Amino acid sequence: MDLAFENASISIVDNGKVVSISFNEVLKYHAGNAWFGLSIAFRALELAENTFKKADLIWNRDQLTTVSAHPGPGVKDAIEYITHCISNQKFSLTAECTDSNSCNSNMRFAWWVSNDTHTAFISLRQNFIPDLFNELLDRLGTTNEQGDDQLDFSRLKQDLANKILQQPLLDNFHCDLYHGAIKPEQIFTENLNTCEKNI
Repeated sequence: MDLAFENASISIVDNGKVVSISFNEVLKYHAGNAWFGLSIAFRALELAENTFKKADLIWNRDQLTTVSAHPGPGVKDAIEYITHCISNQKFSLTAECTDSNSCNSNMRFAWWVSNDTHTAFISLRQNFIPDLFNELLDRLGTTNEQGDDQLDFSRLKQDLANKILQQPLLDNFHCDLYHGAIKPEQIFTENLNTCEKNI
């Protein structure tokens, strides 16, 4: 792995003090090989931070709840290290991925991050993940796996991780801010549309 990333960091309030967290710290905490998902989740939370702060809203570990549509270990480790939502028992998965801890092409890179008053819905833009990524993902570990699939997948993940870390956030993510702390059972679009949206 050779990730070429800028000195990105996320600041968050913890017990009344502002804590600054670098991407490198999150990477060391993960200590695994799911650094692609970790890179995407880090940038998604960076966008959540920017969105909350731009709206002059509370960005405090004690008040954050996160719902994730992706169950990957890199995603979870980024969320935990930055927000402490998992250890604070304020983390849940969407129904579509609660029965799986493995990644497949049906998983979405999407999150609902709430404080006590607002929810930021953040999703990776659909055109970011190439078709080849999903083809390889679904083929690996099956009888359809081909000789170079593992190497090709590793290289593709590294290229995409570098891209997500280096490009402007809004080039690759979409974010909407809603009034109200959205609960897991409210995350469907028709329910979000009943909330007042900050434009």
